[in-house]
This record gives sequence, C-alpha cells and structure tokens, in this order.
Amino acid sequence: MNPDENPSGETVRPSDKDFMSIRCDSCGTRNNFRRLDPLFGKALVCSACSAPLVPIHEPDPRCPMPIEPSEVSALFGLEHCSIEHPRCPWCQKINYCIVFPERGLEVGWYANREQENPKANFVIEVECVHCCKQFVVEWDGWPFPIERLKRCNFCSGVGFEDVQFGTIPEENRRHFEYDLGQTSKTMPYLKDENGAWLWIACPTCLKTAAKNHRSQCAFVEGQSPNKRTESNEE
Repeated sequence: MNPDENPSGETVRPSDKDFMSIRCDSCGTRNNFRRLDPLFGKALVCSACSAPLVPIHEPDPRCPMPIEPSEVSALFGLEHCSIEHPRCPWCQKINYCIVFPERGLEVGWYANREQENPKANFVIEVECVHCCKQFVVEWDGWPFPIERLKRCNFCSGVGFEDVQFGTIPEENRRHFEYDLGQTSKTMPYLKDENGAWLWIACPTCLKTAAKNHRSQCAFVEGQSPNKRTESNEE
C-alpha cells in the first residue's frame, strides 16, 4: 500500500504537521522535509545551494562537531536522531549534516564505499553531495538505546520496549543456534555485568528454537533402547 493511501485505497493528503520547513541562511530557500520519511542517511542541507541547514561548529575544519540528539530535537523536531559529518570514501570530502541514529555518535562507526561487514548491526546509505556517489556508514554495535529498541542477532528482527526479547549467554549460543537451525546474522552488542557477550533473540526465534529442541528430544527418546525393546516385544 502506498504510504499516502488509507486501507480503503483512498489518497490521503499529508497535513502541515507531517512536514518540517527549514529556511537556508545562505540563500533563503525554504526546504521541506516530511517527518514520516526515514531520514537516516539523508543530508539536512539546502536543496538549492547545498549549505548545511544548521550552524556547524568547526574548531578543526577537518573535523566538524557532531550534533547530539537533544539539539537535533530542538532544531528540527526529529526524535531519536543525531547528526554527523562523514567524509566520502570516494572523493574524501565532508558530507555535512547526515542524519544518524540516536546513539550513532557514541557507538563506533565507519564509512566505506560498500558494506564490508556482512554482520554489521546497522547500515545506512549516503549519497555524496560532492561526487554524487553512494557510500555506506556501518555500525558493528547497535546505535539505538537497548531499553527502547532491540534487534535480534539471529533474524535481524527489530522490536520496541514492549516486545519481550531474550538473552543467550555466549556459552549457550552454539546450542541455541543448533536448536534454531541457523547461525547468528549480526554481531553481539550487549554485555552482562562481567563483560561477557549476550546474544539477543526475538520471541519468534525463541519459540522456534524451543519447538525444535522439544522435537529433537522426542525423536531421541523414541529411538532409545528401551523404546525399541518395547516395540519388539509387541
């Protein structure tokens, strides 16, 4: 279904509150952004002159200061976002005001021409405003608050705080993967109080692993010597 249609198929006209409008201080152009659109990887720069739409603090021109989530919320009304200025790996020029996840500044990230870690927990695509080539920003860790948003390490499913995810200690991971029938898809991003990795599993993966484990136990029990003897006596 088109996001601008309701369940009956009728077109719904977005209201003014669905948009934010930012005036460029450099050329005066008004730039409209739809709040409902996924903005991760988008450059909050002027569509006419490519100037950043927020003041950039550059104590070192080679390393402009990022913008924390609280400031992003005050400036744009965007929640759970931060802003960073990654350098394009193709042309080596800075791309200002790229929207990052909420913890994207504190969790280690890196920019590459193509995704390098197939088990990265989060990846965004960025189009360089200078050379127009696509590059990616990767996070091996999870760039969102774990108490608000989680990602399953085994199926990459995402759930909010009201979804009951489980944790698998590192020493039990291989047993869980055997019961689940697949290995992890992403790297672990949560540790226990002793610093050991914990693997996050969503309700669906937990149920699948438990069901498979019961089936395997039933099969083994059915193949036990006692069962075979009872069958022969009959």
